[in-house]
Amino acid sequence: MEHIDHILSGVAVLLSLAGAALGLRKHDSKKHEAALAARRELGLSYARSAHAVCLHRKTAPVVMQKALLDAFRLADTALDGKRDFTDAQAKAFLDETAKEFTS
Repeated sequence: MEHIDHILSGVAVLLSLAGAALGLRKHDSKKHEAALAARRELGLSYARSAHAVCLHRKTAPVVMQKALLDAFRLADTALDGKRDFTDAQAKAFLDETAKEFTS
């Protein structure tokens, strides 16, 4: 009888550890999703700033894409001197926000 108690206690401990592991995994997943959402918002913010700068400077249409990318890079490196986004990511954010500034 005593062996059964030990076995059941062991099973209970294993089940509680498994439940804790699943809970932590779910928490990490939500944390990761929040970080991705914050990163996306940062990229969109840089893109909107780039559009605003180019509109304010009345940038010529023939050089607009280069000027937008340069302004995005400047915003991207302003805080720590490092790029957080690649040029391809920057272009995607600039394309996504373009319709906000063409109306």
